[in-house]
Amino acid sequence: LGPLVVFWAMFFQQNSTWVLQGQHMNCKLGTINVPPDSMPSFNDILVVLIIPLLDYVIYPNLNSSLGLKVTPLQRLGTGMLCTALSFVLAGILQLYIIVPEKDCFGNVLLVWQVPQYILISFAEVLVAVTGLEFAYSQAPPHLRNVVTTLWFISQGIGAILVAALTELPIPADYDFFIYAGFMFLLLALFVYVNRNFQYRTDED
Repeated sequence: LGPLVVFWAMFFQQNSTWVLQGQHMNCKLGTINVPPDSMPSFNDILVVLIIPLLDYVIYPNLNSSLGLKVTPLQRLGTGMLCTALSFVLAGILQLYIIVPEKDCFGNVLLVWQVPQYILISFAEVLVAVTGLEFAYSQAPPHLRNVVTTLWFISQGIGAILVAALTELPIPADYDFFIYAGFMFLLLALFVYVNRNFQYRTDED
């Protein structure tokens, strides 16, 4: 449950810290002014595109070309990796925004946030969709409702956590890197703990 809580805490920041980051960027796209708070809606569009891309292109090709059947835990781990990398990109972008001697403040284009939104959208599909399906399928039948409830509780705790983290005296220059490092640490722990996981079948 711990990695899920941190994932949601990071995911929800696309509606908070990422928007604040965008407010310090050049929002012009040609002659069009793109409001920073409109960027999270890009995530909704990407998710609609990513789900069929994974289901009908990437997963089948990995299976047919490499003989690799991607397991739910591998998808979850990849989603956590995408989450961490999205914050690495956000952190690098933030460094360019705040360096006064480079006269970058307000000159970095908002469009440079697109790669981090692409990564967090992949993460949402790989973690949120796969995770709920995995939790439900691997739980004993009499506990499936409980597991589903815990899944949604993790979202609420994640939202509370991100609100609490914003009150901590974390340097604004490096907070994205701190979140990314924490997710990398959780990913390593996730891989270690689940290295010998035995999947439950319908007959179990």
